[in-house]
This record gives sequence, structure tokens and C-alpha cells, in this order.
Amino acid sequence: MTAAELSALQRRLHAADGVAPLLARAPGEACAFCGYGHGVVLPIQDGHLVAGSDALEDPVSAGCRRRVAAAPVRLVDGTPEGEAVRRAEGAQRPRTTKPSRLGALLELPEPVLGAVAPEGQALAMVVLDTPRRGAAEERVGLYSHLLGLALGRAVMRDRMRALAGDLRYLTASAGALAREALESPVLVPGEATATEAFRDAGLGAGAAHEWREVLSDRELEIARLLAAGRTNREIGSLLSLSPETVKGHVARLLPKLGAANRVQAATRFLRLAE
Repeated sequence: MTAAELSALQRRLHAADGVAPLLARAPGEACAFCGYGHGVVLPIQDGHLVAGSDALEDPVSAGCRRRVAAAPVRLVDGTPEGEAVRRAEGAQRPRTTKPSRLGALLELPEPVLGAVAPEGQALAMVVLDTPRRGAAEERVGLYSHLLGLALGRAVMRDRMRALAGDLRYLTASAGALAREALESPVLVPGEATATEAFRDAGLGAGAAHEWREVLSDRELEIARLLAAGRTNREIGSLLSLSPETVKGHVARLLPKLGAANRVQAATRFLRLAE
């Protein structure tokens, strides 16, 4: 094993664009790096080894994954898989005193195991079988460690992607609210307030299912796009309307929903649509 091999493996693992692609790639990389014919990577959830959602090209590995999907394996102290997890999480003197539940399920007498534990918490298990010529069992622990580093990176990448989506939505909503404050027509409230009109329209707490009868089809479309954080210009582009036309629809939509602005309208629409 050379530094170049390790570096190349690490680059391939880190190139996975998220947790799911990484776990799909991991079994093949494990077999190639450690010298085994078949392998799976099983996530750990609620103290059990479970099957991932990745599709495996190797039919034997795919069969193992299906068996675990049908019968998740509980991690028990004293079993090889249970002790592999305890060792990865810092147990002082792990001891294997019981037969492998995973091996019995998969009909493997001695599966080679490596717990994937980024930051000291076991999240998955590398399971390998059928050693090839030149197989190196000692590489399994090293591979599991490298996979753990890549998994931590992939988790962070997925979280950043989700956060970026939330920030885009919040930015769009804030911008739309600011434009609404600047562009919406001035309305002088009369004796029948928006709340009263809302009640008269039959949209009280006990009749939220009738909101479709109050809003026109076009207003429903615009309300859904408002709830998605779209601006008037974006709504107009999607519905082939001018921004001024959209502005007029929004102005008529607000009192029907009992809302003072588009953010309130989006919130109330989402609540009624539940």
C-alpha cells in the first residue's frame, strides 16, 4: 500500500456528491481496496444494522442487502458486529463471546467487519466476504476510517445544500415582502374588515375546506406561488401575466385570505391547505 493509493482512494470517496452517492460507491471501493469479492455497507439505525437504499451491481452483495432489508440485525454486545461497534466507539476491552447474528443471517461463517464511526459514533458497518488472492484484512479498519472521514464530509455537504435552499427561500420571501410594501396599492379599511370578510366567506376555523370556493382558479395558482416564495415578476413569468396583473390579483387575494401582506397570505394559505 502506497501513499498514492491512499490519496487516490480518499479523492474518490470525497468526490461523492452527498451521503447517498457515497454509500452507493462504498462497497465496490471496499472490495477493491481490501481485496474481497463481495461487500456491503450497512447503515446503523436505532441499534440495528439495516439495508441502505443503494442498488448493488454484484448479485451476491445485492442478495445480502435484501436479507438485511427483510430482517434488520440487532447489535448485541459480545457478537462480532456488536464488538466492532463498541471498539470503534472507544470501548476499553471489547470481547467477542457470542456468534455473529449478521453472519447467521447472511450464511457467512466469518464475515470481515469494519465499523464506520466519524467523530466516535458508529453510523455504518462495512461487511466483506470471499477474500481474493492478496486480500488484506488489516486494510478493512483503515478503509472504514477513510470512509468515516468521507461520510462526515458528505453529511456536512448535504446539510449545507439544505441550508442554502432554506436561505434562498427566506431571501426570496424577504425580497417579495419588501417589494410588496413598496408596490402594493393603498387600501383604506372600511367597516367590513378583512377578517370579517374572511369569516363571511365561510373560512372560519370550522370550514377551512371551503376556501377553494372563495378563491378563483387564478388566485389559487398565485396563492400557491406566493407560498413558495415567488416574487410578482416570477409569478408573472410562470403564468404568462404582466407584473401589474399579478399585483392586482395579489391585492384582491389578500382580503379574501384575511391577510395584511403577502407573507401573512402565504402563511394562512398553507394553514388552510393542510
